Amino acid sequence: MGKHKRKPSRHCAVFMICAHKAQEEALGVKFIDPEIYPPVYSWVTALTELAVVKEFRPPHEKLVEILQFVRQSALQSSAA
Repeated sequence: MGKHKRKPSRHCAVFMICAHKAQEEALGVKFIDPEIYPPVYSWVTALTELAVVKEFRPPHEKLVEILQFVRQSALQSSAA
């Protein structure tokens, strides 16, 4: 175990949950289906609309770009 190993913070969890639409767009996979999980979807939607979350979340387009880059890099390294 590394000296600097840390647990993910609540901030990381909120960021990843609130990025679900960008993840769906970049990866082509639906993570939170409102028809299957309506309470979860409404909770995540409400969380995403909080001012503090909006303030610190990168713009949707930028987040999609980053996720597509990470995905492409992972695909290239796994093919090598």
